[in-house]
Amino acid sequence: MSRLETYMQPGTQPALHTRKLCSCNAVLALGRTDAVTTDAPVPDTSLFGVILLNSPANTDEDFASYIRLFERHRGRVAPASWAREGEEEAEATPASSRLHEHRPYFICADGAYAALKRYCAKRCIGIAGSGSTAAQSAFIASRLCDALIGDLDSLPATHAMLLADAGDAEVVLAAAADAEPPRRRDDGQGNNGGDKRLLFHDSVNSIPVTLLEKIRRRRDAYRHREASASPTTPVEPFVLLPVACQMSTDFMKCVALLQRLWALDVGMPDSLNGVDPLRGFDKEVPLAAQSPDVTSLAFDCVARLPEALSTAEVQAGEDRQEADRCRRLLESITTSAPFTTEQPAQRLETRVLPNIAVLGALGGRIDHEFGVVCCLLCYARVFHIMAMNKYNVLFACWPDGVTQLVLPPSWSSSGPAPRETAAPYMCGIIPFGFVREMETAGLRWNVVKGRPEVYDGYTQTNNYRLAFDGLVSACNTVTSPVVTIDVRPLHCALGPCFPGSAAPMKCSCDPDAPSVNPPTLFTLGLPRVCPDYHEDAPASL
Repeated sequence: MSRLETYMQPGTQPALHTRKLCSCNAVLALGRTDAVTTDAPVPDTSLFGVILLNSPANTDEDFASYIRLFERHRGRVAPASWAREGEEEAEATPASSRLHEHRPYFICADGAYAALKRYCAKRCIGIAGSGSTAAQSAFIASRLCDALIGDLDSLPATHAMLLADAGDAEVVLAAAADAEPPRRRDDGQGNNGGDKRLLFHDSVNSIPVTLLEKIRRRRDAYRHREASASPTTPVEPFVLLPVACQMSTDFMKCVALLQRLWALDVGMPDSLNGVDPLRGFDKEVPLAAQSPDVTSLAFDCVARLPEALSTAEVQAGEDRQEADRCRRLLESITTSAPFTTEQPAQRLETRVLPNIAVLGALGGRIDHEFGVVCCLLCYARVFHIMAMNKYNVLFACWPDGVTQLVLPPSWSSSGPAPRETAAPYMCGIIPFGFVREMETAGLRWNVVKGRPEVYDGYTQTNNYRLAFDGLVSACNTVTSPVVTIDVRPLHCALGPCFPGSAAPMKCSCDPDAPSVNPPTLFTLGLPRVCPDYHEDAPASL
């Protein structure tokens, strides 16, 4: 008798897995990267955090997108004349104040703040009545982040002290005894700001709660401002957080900071005791109270399930077995699936993780990009982190579970208006290791691997080696409003979880691994608007 059969014996407790329900609506549906607009309500547009990283490949669009996200959630901060031709001005009342109780944190990594200030200075040039360009750009940049964190290898200590002296940044000074490496930094010329020295924290976990509370107060101060408040209304300075740890990237420091802020926001400050992100996460964080946005996304997924089933049937053509495979997969993991008297072999707990948008993460040095990907995979059970540029959105799938991506309401298999057609969402599934089990639905080229009881006559992928050093799903296409990626270990596992436990299974091949299947990245290529030319249309001269 196989292990899978033992799971299905009467009286045994079904194993508990996680279904990650997610979208990219927070960065797609309300932004300028989505090619088609819609009047339909858009769920899951809240953000818990926005991170700006410093990459040599950053363009003006990266900084403009960061500022647009800021103004969407906190109201206008830049002069109205900054708006480019054809762009709408930021609303006086930000969307967050109408839809969500909390607004996102805005975090700048070391080096990103200086680049943001240079962008602001460039936009200030030529604005009538703007006064000093340097002063104006510095003032605007200081309002655009709640915290600046990193090892400060791109921000000399003298410059950091100037930020503090100008009232733009909140810093903590070190005592004389704390001025030893690696806590002491200078500007490369032997200057360390005189007798004033910044205190370098050993790690993000060692940052005092008092500083975290200052970040929270700055974020919350925007919620209490009047909608008609002037952009020049003073706000609390952002918090400068030098962290000495060289074992973590500045991006990982940003995410670890947001995790500590999340624990305070949900009233669970002790949930991170003993957690070391450098060792990886082999279990999810405690499930906090779900926001109304979670319910709306779940309803949207259920409402679009018939369209997902219809597109799967059309795509399968005359292959009824493939259409039935997609239907069984969708119905087995969706709470609204038709009632069945059969005991499920697996139980699912649905989670909608806090959304984090990351700009400036892609491009430049390849080792930096891989460092970003590693951080996405490390925090796959904590946040839905979306690293994006003008071409892509990347996020991690739930390890040894199910990931369901719900496309924006503007997506439709029937297509938009006849004169303006959105190019399809290109996509890819990149496993960082050898895949033991995977089954997908909602893609042009679906995958079935490691499940001998599942029909593979259409996909024909079961006999291939799916791995980072083998076959990966690249240049794929989204064909459904709901994309499903199932990497639950239904066969290659030591046994089911304990009743009521959400702990991941362990593989007999590698019992020390945090998951049976390898960490998996999903890439979503952003669409572009393509004119729908007709043969009878006159040619342009």
